[in-house]
Amino acid sequence: MGAYMARAEYIKKQVLDKPVEPTGGKGGTGELKKKKSKEDDADEESKKLEDALSSAIVTEKPNVKWEDVSGLEGAKEGLKEAVILPIRFP
Repeated sequence: MGAYMARAEYIKKQVLDKPVEPTGGKGGTGELKKKKSKEDDADEESKKLEDALSSAIVTEKPNVKWEDVSGLEGAKEGLKEAVILPIRFP
């Protein structure tokens, strides 16, 4: 779980730290677009972050059961309580 959180933070940093590139006009003069409102910027950043994180989430259902994982009973119980049960019983 810690590895997934670290990966999510890494992706978040990569998405939010991308430089904004100026857009060129017809003549290549390098004119900048009119500045967007703060709400539009927040929505755009939110969308980028959502897209980046969605690629890190496993959407396939692997054929692995809890019985297949040996040991680490405490870790399995913690994972069930933190992730599985809130999804099944919101």
